[in-house]
Amino acid sequence: LSNAGMGLIGPIECQSIDEMKAVMDTNFFGMVRLLKEVLPDMKKRKKGHIVVISSVMGIQGILFNDVY
Repeated sequence: LSNAGMGLIGPIECQSIDEMKAVMDTNFFGMVRLLKEVLPDMKKRKKGHIVVISSVMGIQGILFNDVY
């Protein structure tokens, strides 16, 4: 079960690239790292489940929450 996320609030021009990279590192690459760790064992056992929980923000954005 994977569930992690963070965002930045405010206009995008006020966000630094480093802050945006930190969001991507948590929201996207955090899940990728987890999958890379568990997939080899799941393939070896030929069984397992992956559950990834997302946010409504993937469907409907909120004003000044551009980086999420």
